[in-house]
This record gives sequence, structure tokens and C-alpha cells, in this order.
Amino acid sequence: MTVGLRRLQPLRGFAGQVSWSLGARVLAAGLQLAVIILLARGLPPSRFAVVSTVNVILLMVTAINGFGLIRQIQYRRSVNRDDPTLPALYATRLRYAHASALGWIAVMLALWAITGNETYAALLPAAIWLLFEQITQTWNGISIVDGRAHELLWSYLSRRAPVVVVLGIALVAGLDVVWAWTVGLALGGILAFAQAVRRQEPWARHLLPPRRQPGSHVSHDFGYWLSQVGDQLRDFDVPALAVVDIHAAGIYALPARLLRPMNMIAAATAQIAFPGLSRRRHVSRRQLVLGVLAGALPSVVVALVLLTLAGFLPALVGDEYEASVPIMRILCVCAALWAPCTLLVTFLQSRSDDATNLLGVILVGLSGIQVLAVCAGGVVDGATGAAIGSTAVQAVILVTLSLMALAETTGGVRRSRAIAAGPRSGPR
Repeated sequence: MTVGLRRLQPLRGFAGQVSWSLGARVLAAGLQLAVIILLARGLPPSRFAVVSTVNVILLMVTAINGFGLIRQIQYRRSVNRDDPTLPALYATRLRYAHASALGWIAVMLALWAITGNETYAALLPAAIWLLFEQITQTWNGISIVDGRAHELLWSYLSRRAPVVVVLGIALVAGLDVVWAWTVGLALGGILAFAQAVRRQEPWARHLLPPRRQPGSHVSHDFGYWLSQVGDQLRDFDVPALAVVDIHAAGIYALPARLLRPMNMIAAATAQIAFPGLSRRRHVSRRQLVLGVLAGALPSVVVALVLLTLAGFLPALVGDEYEASVPIMRILCVCAALWAPCTLLVTFLQSRSDDATNLLGVILVGLSGIQVLAVCAGGVVDGATGAAIGSTAVQAVILVTLSLMALAETTGGVRRSRAIAAGPRSGPR
């Protein structure tokens, strides 16, 4: 009896961490959906497509700007909580964050000066969000490794809620929606930093990067970075379709962006499972299949529910989006296909350097093909063709990742990078 309880304790701890992460991501998904709906209500389809493109660029910057450093920090923190390389890794990540924020300001000011378009001025506050978002992303990665997933709830709430509030005020008061969106982003970034900074390690509380120490070495995880690039590349479907047909892009963009946060559900399990998987010497084919099915099931159920409720979309955002209803139904199938992919990607990244590097290359290639399929579909049949093209390639991605993951469960024990490093804390 006592032995059985002891065996259940790690499972209960994992379930508790997944519950906190899932709750945080569901909250974030709900707030993000509210932001998308408010933007759609305040902007015509063509301008909504433009704002959606800007949002994709911002998210891509935050995802790939660290060149795999967040995952490096998580690995080293998992193996040795007091790893001496952690401060240098964090400082390097902070330098990248400052560089991206300054680069955003420079680009927006240049475009504003050249074109005279006030929209570029309205996008300037997003630089503040870029800086603070990358800091809080790093903190969240550390919280997950440390078993403090409950902190994610407050992080997501403080980052997203101000955007919803400011956009709501702007729509009621008739203020500029783009200004409201970027100001809300900036306020959310500052609030997230302020509420969490005191809980961080002393070396992670810096807002300005410390001076680089001579002889310090920082290694980057470029395989993981390529996977992030591939994931974000998928979101360039709307900008690419806009080149073909701006109206079709606006009709396609709304359901595509409404369904994107739904992936957070499967990502919650993957996020918590990663540190444990990276230390696990072997995962059987049965464990892999059951884990992926269990982790993806909630997302698949939500996709089916949204598919049946797609007809209510015009009631949320206006009759001008009536044409988005069949697009949303098709993309619900695409979202259901992506849910298990999130878990398969995390499993492959936990196995070895070779698996991670190959995965990164494949994801970049297939994501690029998916964007091309959206464009080709848009040429043939507008937004409907674009949705069908995206879904078809998503099915190919799922099959490819499944075969790769199954191959990683055969051939005996496979050591992950964290295990291969053993108790050492230095760079690989």
C-alpha cells in the first residue's frame, strides 16, 4: 500500500503541474480569442489581415530571437539547479531581447518617415512588449522546470488582460484600434514583469544585460531553434495569401487566428512533460502512442465542438465575415491534426541532438510547403482552397512526425542530451 502511494506521488505531481499549465494556457487562449474578436469587430477584413500579419511577425521574433537559449536554460536547470552557466545564458538571451526591441523601433520609425503612414507610428509601443515578453518567456521556462507551473497563470493573465481591456475601451470610445492594441500589449508586458520579478533568481532579475564576462561560453540549440522557425513559419499563411488575394486573406485570417490559440491545450502537457522526457532513458512505443492520444484528445474535442458552432461566427464579429464560416470548419480539421504534432515534436526534441536537428530541418521544409499550398489553394479557389491546402499538408506533417517518433522508440535505449551530459553543468 505504502509502495503504491509512493509510486503515485510523482504522477500526482505531474498531473498537478499539467493542470496548472493547462489552466494557464486555457486562460491565455480565451483572452487571445477575445483580442482577436475585438480586433475583427473594430477593423474591416483587409485591415484585420494587416494587423494579423504584424502580430505574426511579433510572435516570430519572440519565438526565434533566442536561438534555442530558453531550451538550453531549461536543460541545464533540469540537470543542475545551480548550473554556473545559467547567468551567462540568461544575459545572452536578454541582449537578444534588447536588440529586437531597438530594431523594431528603428524599422517602424524608418517606415513612418518614408511612407508617412500613421499605422507605423501606432506600432511603436509593440517594442516595449517585445522586450518584456521575451523576459517573461524565459522566466516561465524556468518556472516549469522548477515545478512552479502555478506562476504561469498570473503571467498569462497579466500579459493578456490589459490588451482586452484597452481594446474594449477603444471600441466603446471610438479610439484607434491599432493604437489600443499596441498600447495594451506594452502595458501587459510591463505588468507581467512587475508582478514576477521578485520571484526570480538574482541573476534573472536584470532588465539591462550585465557586462559580458571574458572567456564565458554560451552554446545555442540550433536544432530546437529551427523547430521554432518552422512553427512560426506556418503563421505566414495569411501574409502569403494576401499577396495572392487580400480579400481572401481577410476571410481566411479570422478563423485561422481564432483556432491558433487552441493549440495551447496540447502544448500544456508537452510543456510540463519536456523536462521529465529529457531525463528519461527509454520511451516504449506503447507509452508514446498512449501519451500522444491522451494529450491530444482535449484539443481534438474542442476542434469538433468549434466545427459545429462555426455558424455563429458572424454573430460574434459581424456579417461581413459570413464567408469565413466554411473556412473555419475546414481549419477545425486542420487544428485537430496539429494537436498530436505538438506532443510528437516535444518527444523528438527530448531524445537526442540528431533527432532534434533532423526535426528542425523537416519542420522548416514542410511548413514552407504548407504556406505554398495555402497560396496555391488561394489561386484555385480563394479562401476555401487555401484552407484545404493547409489541411492537406498538415496531414502530411502528422504522418511524418509519427513515423519519426515511432523510429525513436526502437533500437534500444536512447539517451537524451540532458542524460548524456550527466552531472556536468558546462556547455556541451
